[in-house]
Amino acid sequence: MLLLDELQGTWVASRGETIVIDNGQVVLNGIQVTRGFALDGNAVVGFSIYNLKDVVRTGEKVEEVLWQSKFSEDDVQRWARVDQLEIDKRNADTNAKLLHRAAIAGGSSLPGSA
Repeated sequence: MLLLDELQGTWVASRGETIVIDNGQVVLNGIQVTRGFALDGNAVVGFSIYNLKDVVRTGEKVEEVLWQSKFSEDDVQRWARVDQLEIDKRNADTNAKLLHRAAIAGGSSLPGSA
């Protein structure tokens, strides 16, 4: 069983997404998520389309959470605990890439561009 209190803090998903959990609020890649956790009382049973699969603890602290897709046994997401500096760095890198791509796409859509 995983309690919502145990998820508080900062995480990085196996696909590179950053996750910040503050009480029941979830921030994914710097953007607040409207669909968060599925709860059974105060116990977390899922997240969006994922069901809780496994929890790895060291002592009393949850270090890793595995989620399995409701649609495919092969689709498993792993969240690993990281510090806020790692979250800030990853979010800055993601934003820089998005801005770069937007500038390229925007420039190519102007009249007379090739």
